[in-house]
Amino acid sequence: MIVSGSVPPEPCGVGDHAARLARELGARKGVEVAVLTSAWIEPERQGSAEVFPIVRDNTFASLRDALRKMKEWQPDVVHFQYPTQGYRHWGRALTLMPAAAWLQGRKVVFTWHEPVRIRPHTIPHILLPGGVILVRPNYRDLMGAWFRILHFIKDIRYVTNGSAFPMSSLSKDARADLRKELMGEKERLVLYFGFAYAQKGVDQVFEIADPTRDRLILCYRIDEGDIYQREIARLASSGAWAGNARLMGFLPERQMADLLAVADAVVLPFREGSGPWNTSALAVRDQGSLLVTTSREKSGYVAQENTYYALPGDVTSMRAGLSAHIGSRHAPGRGNGEVWRQLTDAHVDLYEAVLGMERPVVQRVQR
Repeated sequence: MIVSGSVPPEPCGVGDHAARLARELGARKGVEVAVLTSAWIEPERQGSAEVFPIVRDNTFASLRDALRKMKEWQPDVVHFQYPTQGYRHWGRALTLMPAAAWLQGRKVVFTWHEPVRIRPHTIPHILLPGGVILVRPNYRDLMGAWFRILHFIKDIRYVTNGSAFPMSSLSKDARADLRKELMGEKERLVLYFGFAYAQKGVDQVFEIADPTRDRLILCYRIDEGDIYQREIARLASSGAWAGNARLMGFLPERQMADLLAVADAVVLPFREGSGPWNTSALAVRDQGSLLVTTSREKSGYVAQENTYYALPGDVTSMRAGLSAHIGSRHAPGRGNGEVWRQLTDAHVDLYEAVLGMERPVVQRVQR
């Protein structure tokens, strides 16, 4: 059973990852998968996986209902994806749920998509026996000395991430029509997508792109009450960008994949840097478009990735990289099926390890 505070259609990169993992596991012979998520979501079907929108809030009643579902469904492994957007409403239900599942006799696994800090609500997660999947290769460098003791408590694995987006299936003519619809009289199509938080650097996109040549498309869930988003809307509708920038809101995965495929460049100027764990960057590369982003490890144009890297905050470098490489395109991948096959294999291996081969998963999986 996969536990995720968000799943599609709720916007959340970790939720997209959880949903794709559920589909991949569920496609394997003899494997049954369920997803436990937030009650306010009207979840999409995820292949053969059952989806249970149960957790309403941070009350003990929500925790009780989640544990009842676990007892009814009898999973061998309960796998928590952390963090997700939806967890902000779970509170103590999330704090206590892993330990409560363990007391039920479940094996507990976490995927930590972001560094976990020692806080009252994370201590039960840190100290609980079981497994941990890390998606950042430098995770150990981001944590304190306490991280070393985890090797005595948990089976820790690094597993590379994969994009949860499908490949665009637009024909050549359909791509041309979509570009014409979006670009109008402009020369170039530049895109930002994801979340509109200050740490994502969305405001810097208006300095990196060129309003005299570019049509700028921004795709994120719009919250008119958010102060930072109001500033983004002001930038998009004033000065040289008036009439040249468009806020399109949050789009479903397949529609978003089509936009990535037709863009001349995608700009993701993250203030904390990007890396191989970032599913947004992986989604751009799958579609073959130029990516301009930030990193503390790489710099300049990396041809095999069709990606230009600059230090976080270096708007001048990103502007130069965009100007020099915009329109460069790799042939779209054949899909990321092989990446996800290997990723799913790695999950199955960890599940087997934490089960102690009592009920080995490998006998129920056809690879």
